[in-house]
Amino acid sequence: MGHCNEDSIYFNIWKDLSKGLDVCLSNYFWCVPSQVTDSELRTVLQYRTGNLWNKKIEQRNKRAMKNPILIDNLCPLCHKADSGSHIAGGCKHPQMRSLVIARHNTIATAIMTEIARGEQGTDLLVCDTCSKDKHKQLLPTVPFQRIPRWVLPYTPPTLREKLRPDGLLIRTFNMYRLHAFRRVAPYTLKTKPVNVIEVKITSDTNEHEKMIQAKKQHGTLLRQLKQNGHKKIILSTLVFGVSGTIPKNMKDKLLDLGIKDKDRIDKLLKSIHLICIKYLHRLVVTRRRLEGAP
Repeated sequence: MGHCNEDSIYFNIWKDLSKGLDVCLSNYFWCVPSQVTDSELRTVLQYRTGNLWNKKIEQRNKRAMKNPILIDNLCPLCHKADSGSHIAGGCKHPQMRSLVIARHNTIATAIMTEIARGEQGTDLLVCDTCSKDKHKQLLPTVPFQRIPRWVLPYTPPTLREKLRPDGLLIRTFNMYRLHAFRRVAPYTLKTKPVNVIEVKITSDTNEHEKMIQAKKQHGTLLRQLKQNGHKKIILSTLVFGVSGTIPKNMKDKLLDLGIKDKDRIDKLLKSIHLICIKYLHRLVVTRRRLEGAP
């Protein structure tokens, strides 16, 4: 490990974390120097080693960047507790929040596009990860952005409209028989396995908490599916780290969702890895610009 301090908190966190990560894919940025700028590389290394400058570090070092009189550990944009993870995805400032949402939608749309091209592509019923125009362009075989009434026939319309998973996949359901299927949906849907797909981008050390959060977030949907007669309901949560970390079991999850070509899975995960790194750098650059604004 060279001169690395093996007793530090960050060393031990990443040592434990690496057991559940696909190490090659999580560090793919080293293999493509032409696709990662020096600034992006510096940002991801600063984030992963806990050296990304923020108000918590500033307070710890008693050295203010802008105002030496006011030293606290609060984000200068949203006034919540600051940290590297806060910059990477927790800040509530509108411009920062819009980047976080754009990152999620970009990654989720890429995943749904590959699912739609896979063996279960004709079973993908709902995708709510992009605008209507992009949906028609990228996901022409996916008919709905919201859950249709005949999937939850006994759920009040006002509640059904609020149930918005990233994707909903009903196994063995052929979209090319959509109109015929609608007529028998209340009777046949009960026997079809349903995958509720949710994409999460979180702090690299926060995967377990995000899995719990996804279950709580879609608790109402899971209950409504069960109450409407669906027998087998699976919550497929796909969690990625903000600095591009990829869990070991991600390939198996994508295989289960119908992407059977392993080369396509590798290409997709490498793309997601680079998207995470580029958005992390954009978030840091935006934060620096906003905190330095008069």
